[in-house]
Amino acid sequence: MSRILLVGSDLRLLRNHRTALAKVEADIVLSDPMELETHVGRERFDLVVLCHTLTDTARCAATATAYRRWPHVRVLQICADHAEMKSLGCPMDDRTEVAPDEIAAHASKLLGEVGD
Repeated sequence: MSRILLVGSDLRLLRNHRTALAKVEADIVLSDPMELETHVGRERFDLVVLCHTLTDTARCAATATAYRRWPHVRVLQICADHAEMKSLGCPMDDRTEVAPDEIAAHASKLLGEVGD
């Protein structure tokens, strides 16, 4: 089963995003950005989803950590609005606006690419 790491600083929003991602067949783990370094052992994630509540600094740090820890991981950024989607400065595999169906669709697409 695929594994998704959902990273953000607002637990209520993370729970909402987890509900949106429930349509995707995957094990979903919630994480505060500061905990990203502590996910140790044999934990592997196929997709990291970044909540729009992260600051630019936290977003870039989380992205860099994810790619370093799990070289084949995909990163999906949830954006608050369309303007933010254009202004992000760190490498991502995909971006989506805050809409449950869109989040699930983008996550499914990226997880489908993991095996390619």
